[in-house]
Amino acid sequence: MGFLRDIRRRRRAEAALRESEEKFRTIVDCASDGILIADPATKKFLQANKAICSMLGYTEEELKNLGIADIHPPQSLDIALRSFEEMALKRKSLAEGIPLIRKDGAVFHADIGSAAATIGGRACLVGIFHDMTDHLKQEQKLRQQREELSHLHRLATVGEFAASIAHEIHQPLAAIMNNAQAADRFLSSDNAATVIADVRECLKDIVADDRRAADVIRNLRLFLQRKRGDQTIVDVNDVIRGVLEILHGELADKSVHVVQALSFDLAPVKCDCVALQQILMNLIMNACDALSDVDRRRREILIRTAMKGPGAVVVSVQDKGTGIDPENMHRLFESYYTTKPDGLGMGLSISKSIITSHGGRIWAKNNGDGGATFYFTLPAQEG
Repeated sequence: MGFLRDIRRRRRAEAALRESEEKFRTIVDCASDGILIADPATKKFLQANKAICSMLGYTEEELKNLGIADIHPPQSLDIALRSFEEMALKRKSLAEGIPLIRKDGAVFHADIGSAAATIGGRACLVGIFHDMTDHLKQEQKLRQQREELSHLHRLATVGEFAASIAHEIHQPLAAIMNNAQAADRFLSSDNAATVIADVRECLKDIVADDRRAADVIRNLRLFLQRKRGDQTIVDVNDVIRGVLEILHGELADKSVHVVQALSFDLAPVKCDCVALQQILMNLIMNACDALSDVDRRRREILIRTAMKGPGAVVVSVQDKGTGIDPENMHRLFESYYTTKPDGLGMGLSISKSIITSHGGRIWAKNNGDGGATFYFTLPAQEG
């Protein structure tokens, strides 16, 4: 007795499966992102494409002897394993900026997308790795370029209030000279009873004026520094008053009167004080420029501070100038956009970048009675 079995259907199925696997392999190898296929139980790798081999510096055979724990540094292993567990539960997972270790020990960062899948009838976990090295380098390059532009803008701004600095330094220096001459006259007096007291008062005034001049120079030096300072807890009202002291001479020369409506219950903020000075100087000087063609009696800037709800401090700088062209309102914060003949077009763009990096926002509106108002917010500190 003999039995015959027609296996043509099975062979066709096997051939179709091989063809499908070959197509799958071709697609995987042609992918520009790295792909790793792992066993859910052992967490070992079953398959790797050319891109991930190039990223990690291993051959596919070497990767098949490795697992999840072998390509992640200790500080990111928990995130990787948590994503692995989410995949095992057939939930898609995405982890951004995860550090990975190459075969030579170098560390790079990748965005990892992953999901559970069935490949060839077998349950697998698929990880897709996008190398972020070039992207991070580009971001760093752009950040450095923006810092360079910010520095150039600060230098340009110095020219705008150089007269103010000279005025502020001249006053304490003149006072020092006057007190020194007065002390000399007292020492020449025959009334010994009063000489010591009078000279002592002159010396106190000299010390106070010297400190005032030193403060002006120190503020200017901080403003000109290429690197911004550390973020500290500051009172925005105090920063505004300090900026107005620096710009006192410039505002007087332009016949601009500044009204301060500063809230008494303002919460402190955490920010880079020098960067905040830069923003305020830019907005105030822009307001002065907007008032240049206005009658001197109307040259007024109103600076307000207030709480915007419990979580934000809002600052506004309002002028009574010519206002902003509505058609160009949306371009105000674009890089290189300017309405000034000699402007760089970077002041508002840099201000927006600084405010955004601090978790705030900046915007502008035309006033109903003429002129414009610029607003910005900063997150308030609790307590």
